[in-house]
Amino acid sequence: MADSNIDDMFNKMSEARDRYQAKAMSIPGVFGTSIGIRQVLGKLVAELAIIFHVEKKRSLQGIPADERIPKELEGFPTDVVDQEPPATDEAARTQAANVNDENKYRPLTGGCQIVEGHTKDWTIGTLGCVVKYIGPDGPPRDLRTGATYVLSVAHVMLGVGNDIFQPTSDKIGSVVASVLDDDVDAAISDIGWNLNKAVPEIIDIGPVKGTHDVTSDDLMLSHNDYSVKKRGRTTGLTFGGVYALNFNGFNIPGADRRAVKNLMMIKAPGNEVFGDHGDSGSVVVNDANQVVGLLTSMGAAGGIASAIPIRTVLDRLKIEILV
Repeated sequence: MADSNIDDMFNKMSEARDRYQAKAMSIPGVFGTSIGIRQVLGKLVAELAIIFHVEKKRSLQGIPADERIPKELEGFPTDVVDQEPPATDEAARTQAANVNDENKYRPLTGGCQIVEGHTKDWTIGTLGCVVKYIGPDGPPRDLRTGATYVLSVAHVMLGVGNDIFQPTSDKIGSVVASVLDDDVDAAISDIGWNLNKAVPEIIDIGPVKGTHDVTSDDLMLSHNDYSVKKRGRTTGLTFGGVYALNFNGFNIPGADRRAVKNLMMIKAPGNEVFGDHGDSGSVVVNDANQVVGLLTSMGAAGGIASAIPIRTVLDRLKIEILV
């Protein structure tokens, strides 16, 4: 299939999905939809489908007719993906190594632990990478064109002015820009003058080599999923693949859910884990060490995760990845 045909099909499937989105989100158990690679018996196949993301699959016999997900939508195939698909061999999902890296890193390096220290209960996450601000000088807090900052997610760094520590008690700076809405969950912190700066590298991965925007062509031409990796403070270096794009719905099922859109979905191979609590803020990179996304949430067992496309983050915060 020619690249232009893949792109055209992806756009048409997205439009069909958008017309059905309200109905999809009214179906019990559905917490989002996306366009991605169809799965057969837990394995990805090189076929695009409109994906319905559910908390848990149910037996078709027990689902009322008006709550059933259609087998196709406007002529396009559909697929149903559990929040955490069961292993095909019925084995328990392999638990990720409990890295819980609380080491001190100087100079600051992507993949290390950071802590937000403003609230009573500190939030722990991961420093993604080093960035350069390319917007105009000024508010909300002393942003300087060309200055170096460090990137993570806003639900870890929280609001502008909050102090950020690495690993737990050494202040590295304060949040200078933060955005948390349905498109973006990202923030940047300045860096103290005495920290020997920060390096454009990621622990266990190496130097950052720029960015890449994952497309439907990447998904289809990979014949499976688009290979990625990340390094987080909790589970360390893990591997997976982007299997869906343009996810619209909620970041997680349940009471703490938040509306999100245009996320990329990542699946760890087999029974492995891609991320866990504390890994939020890690940058997701491809095999060429190009940043493709910012890790924002994980499924209950860690096998599935979502990331904000890096282009969205860069545009909203007016930054570029430092290399």
